[in-house]
Amino acid sequence: LTGQPVGFGARRIIEDDSPKYINSPETDIYQKRLVLYGLHSARDQIRALDQVIIVEGYTDVTSLYRVSIKNTVATSGTALTEDHARVLARYTSNAILLYDADSAGAAAALRGADILLENGMEVKIAMMPTGLDPDEFARKNGEEEVKRLLASATPLMEFKVNRFEYESRYGSSTQKATATREILASITKVGDPIRRSFLVRDLAERLQLEESALWNDIQK
Repeated sequence: LTGQPVGFGARRIIEDDSPKYINSPETDIYQKRLVLYGLHSARDQIRALDQVIIVEGYTDVTSLYRVSIKNTVATSGTALTEDHARVLARYTSNAILLYDADSAGAAAALRGADILLENGMEVKIAMMPTGLDPDEFARKNGEEEVKRLLASATPLMEFKVNRFEYESRYGSSTQKATATREILASITKVGDPIRRSFLVRDLAERLQLEESALWNDIQK
């Protein structure tokens, strides 16, 4: 947070068989679960905008910064952790997760979103167009397109329900029940009981289920 270096990272710029990234090993002062890349330069903007954008890599941060998106931090090759969430909650209660559109990126975004929920944050998901990461998208499209993409970010529960409806279109009742319970597992992480009640009611209406059935499952 003081801006002092704690490690180094390098990204391959020639397309060959070498590793895409090389990072310093973890040490007493560099532990990935504690460090968010870019936070020392982003925190004032995070406070001013009351929002943080979370990406995966440090080149994503630098390219977004270059197009004036300066409230951005990166987890730098590790999953979002409880420690990361607690640090971010000091500065804002609103987060946008901006991840690659591949299945691994979507899964990582959803895991991180649940951790943020547990720490009292409102979470939205913005997915990149297929084949691009935030670094490439920002360099290719510029500030206005990045802002347009962020403005289209979907609230977490809506994102999960949309995904559920798409994936369960031809699924069995068992598959649909399992997917519904995954959404309920996220709702249980919301600490505010009033907000949790609204989420359950909205989910019941959206999926055309009895609200009491959802509450019974939550109690279990």
